[in-house]
Amino acid sequence: METDISLSESSKIFDWASFLVCAYTATCLVLVLRLCYQLYQLYSISTKAIKEQGQDFTKVYLPLSNVSVPFSFFNSIFLPRGSFTDAEERLIIAHERVHIAQRHSLDIMMMQIIRVLFWVNPIVYLFLKAIKLNHEFLVDSHVCAQHTKLDYLKLLL
Repeated sequence: METDISLSESSKIFDWASFLVCAYTATCLVLVLRLCYQLYQLYSISTKAIKEQGQDFTKVYLPLSNVSVPFSFFNSIFLPRGSFTDAEERLIIAHERVHIAQRHSLDIMMMQIIRVLFWVNPIVYLFLKAIKLNHEFLVDSHVCAQHTKLDYLKLLL
């Protein structure tokens, strides 16, 4: 009889290990779905936008409602339509072309995948932030060497 009682009591014990594995896996799945959704959003707004082919990149002009800050993703430069003067746009394109040439999108995508897998580790988030900041320092130093620093600094502010 004692074994029956101990078996029934042990079956009622909550299995924390299984719960943690399920929670970790579910969170990874949610983060993968979120990343896929963000990539889909980027794809869908770029298909509806006005595109202009450059030498080694594509300019994608987006409505202001979709994006207010210029950015690059692999070989595309996304710009809000009508937000900048020609001189400002040239500096922005110079900035974003350095991101493209140095393949910063690849670094960021790799870190996003690492973040999906190691989301519980706070160092991953700090590392991602440091990589983005380092990218900007590298690009700024390159653009300042090629263009007038005062004009570039005005654009940044």
